[in-house]
Amino acid sequence: EEKDAIRSLDLLYRRVE
Repeated sequence: EEKDAIRSLDLLYRRVE
């Protein structure tokens, strides 16, 4: 689902920061 994909991206972005 889109929400799941967005959540994955959010986790990746947090890792980058």
